[in-house]
Amino acid sequence: MTLRNYAAHIYPILELGHFGIFRRDNQALIGMAALFYGQDAYQDCVQLGYLIDRRYRNSGYALWACQALISYAKEAGHSKLICLIRPENYQSCRLAMRLGFQKQEQVLYQFHIHNLYLLQLDERKE
Repeated sequence: MTLRNYAAHIYPILELGHFGIFRRDNQALIGMAALFYGQDAYQDCVQLGYLIDRRYRNSGYALWACQALISYAKEAGHSKLICLIRPENYQSCRLAMRLGFQKQEQVLYQFHIHNLYLLQLDERKE
């Protein structure tokens, strides 16, 4: 079953979910990317997250996976996405900005300070 087939059949039921990220050459699993509803004060927000094996960071996998999920979120009709990123995670903060997210504020999330980044997916600005 292809990833596109999986999304077409599972996401209408679950709406959001987690995807594996695989190496281009041998299809080894090297990470994951996800769209999910936030927790606590962010339950009404669609959140974007990812995790890449340390050995494959800075190879374009996170950018590619996040771009695919942003496209999927747009097609699914979501109007905005958020990312919650620890301030010391410079690479993820830079990636969020490269993807078009705008830093909004610092918030307490899961007992740690995070930068909240927002990406508007539609033409309306809230």
